Amino acid sequence: MKGKQCPRCGAHLPQEASFCGKCGSSISKNNKEFQNSPKCPKHTPRLKRLLAGFIIIGFVLFLVYGVTNHLKNNKKELREKYQGCVGSEPRFV
Repeated sequence: MKGKQCPRCGAHLPQEASFCGKCGSSISKNNKEFQNSPKCPKHTPRLKRLLAGFIIIGFVLFLVYGVTNHLKNNKKELREKYQGCVGSEPRFV
């Protein structure tokens, strides 16, 4: 097989490559930092972003539900409070 292998993630690279196209690490014989480092876990940044997205969406949905439910309850309480009053009932938009 022609080419070299990334010391960090193990991806197959062309012989003239100076950086890994998969993990971005430098490919040089003098770079001991990446040669001694453990292999990077695959797809970790993607999973973290996906999880963060689900958490944010869930939080926003929770807030929207809470606010709308609170407003509905306030309308019911106000209607019950002013139901026996003389005159026009309060308007709710």
